[in-house]
Amino acid sequence: MKTRIITGIIFTIAVAGFVLPGYIIPQLPLMFFFIVAAICIIEVSTIVKIKLNHLNQALCVIGSLAVFTPLVSVLLHGDLGWRMISDYSIAEPNRLIVERSILLRYVTESITFLFVFLVVFAYVSIFYMIISKGPTVLLDSFSMSIVVVYVVIPVACGLILLYSIPNGFLWMLAAMITAWVSDVFAYFAGVTLGKHKIVPLISPKKTWEGSIGGILGSMFIMTIWFSLIMNRPDIVEKTIVYRISFGVVIGLLSSAFSQFGDWFASSIKRWTGSKDFGKFLPGHGGLMDRFDGVFFTFPIMLIGAMFYYLV
Repeated sequence: MKTRIITGIIFTIAVAGFVLPGYIIPQLPLMFFFIVAAICIIEVSTIVKIKLNHLNQALCVIGSLAVFTPLVSVLLHGDLGWRMISDYSIAEPNRLIVERSILLRYVTESITFLFVFLVVFAYVSIFYMIISKGPTVLLDSFSMSIVVVYVVIPVACGLILLYSIPNGFLWMLAAMITAWVSDVFAYFAGVTLGKHKIVPLISPKKTWEGSIGGILGSMFIMTIWFSLIMNRPDIVEKTIVYRISFGVVIGLLSSAFSQFGDWFASSIKRWTGSKDFGKFLPGHGGLMDRFDGVFFTFPIMLIGAMFYYLV
C-alpha cells in the first residue's frame, strides 16, 4: 500500500508537470500524449503477444505516430483552436456562425487526417505481415491494427480537444480529471458499500455500489467544473443553469464510459492471463492501467464539446 501511495503521488506530480504548464508551452502536453501512446501501445501489444505470437510490436509503435495527424489541421491554419478567441466584434452579427464553422472545420479535418493515416497503416501493415510470414498470421495482423486503434484514437481525441476546441485546455483537463475522480470514488464506494457484483466474469471485485459511487463523484466534480471553471470568454455564452446541467450529464457519461474502458482493459488482461499491463508504475501496474478509463473519456468529452458549441 505504501508503494502504491508513493507511486501515485509521483505519477500525479509528473502528469501535472507535463500538462499544467501546457497552456503556455503547448509542446509539453504534445510530448506527454505521444509518450503515453507509445508506452501504452508497447504494454498492450506485449500482453496480447502472449496469445498472438506473431504480433509485430515495432509496427505497433510506428502506428502510434498517428497521434500526430490531428496537428496537420493546426499547421494548415497556423492557429491553435484552444486559444481561439474571436477576432470579431461581439456586435458582429455573423460572429457565432463564423466561429462555429471554424470549429467544425478544425475538428473535421483532424478526424479525417487521423482516419486516413490509420486506414493506410492497417492496409500496409497487414499486407506486410501476410507477405513476410504467410496467411497464417492474418489474425495477428488484424489484431495489431486493433491494438493501434485502441490506443491511438483516444489519445488523438485528447489532442483534438486540446488544439482544435476553444478553451480546449480546460476540456482536456476535464476528460482526465473525471476519469480519475470516477475511479477514486468507485474504489472507496466499492470498498465501503460494495455487495452486488456488476461484471463478475470480467472483474470480480467491481460492484454496482462502486459503479454508482464513481458516477455520482464524477457528476459532482463536473458540475463544479462547468459552473465555476468553464466560465471564461468563449465563442458561445451559456447560462449557469445550462453549464450545471451540462456538467451533470457529461459527468454521468464520462464516468460510465471510463468504467467501460476499465472493464475492456480487464477483459484483455483476463484473456491473456495477465494481472497488469506492466510494471511501469510500481503498485499500480503499467501506464495503461492508469489510462484505460481516460482513453474512453477523451472521445466522449470531444463529442460533448462539439455538442456544447454547435447545438
